[in-house]
Amino acid sequence: MVRFSANAKKFLKKRGIASIVLRFVEFEAAGTCGVAKDVAVTFEQPADADSFHRDLVEGIEVFVDRKLKVDDDVVIKRQGFWNFSSLYVDGVRVPI
Repeated sequence: MVRFSANAKKFLKKRGIASIVLRFVEFEAAGTCGVAKDVAVTFEQPADADSFHRDLVEGIEVFVDRKLKVDDDVVIKRQGFWNFSSLYVDGVRVPI
């Protein structure tokens, strides 16, 4: 189940966001040190929608990358303040 924190709801409403994509990303960290794995939160519907679980939550489409491991509830939260805020996700694990 996906849900939004109160602050995340305000963030989404203020910006008129209609969809959220939780995507698994890998990128090189510090050159030869290895690969970092994380979850990117973006707002455009994915071109490869079949690679995602899709849910409609409070009128907002949520796409969760099938590569991510979902333990229980997925909670989308806001971090930061004022115009320097962004969204992050709790309740998913990146594959090792």
